[in-house]
Amino acid sequence: MAVESYGKVALKEAKRMWPFVMGFGVSMAIVLKVSLSLTPEDAKNSPFVKEHHR
Repeated sequence: MAVESYGKVALKEAKRMWPFVMGFGVSMAIVLKVSLSLTPEDAKNSPFVKEHHR
């Protein structure tokens, strides 16, 4: 049984998993941008916040 080095395994898995990694990165960038653009005034007017702060 041949043992592969960690570098070869990581490279093989990176080739297979790059769409997932890119999708996750783009999704998190969008979530971060939207969440940082919200103001306290937006939170006060949000139906979600009003419902959960009763």
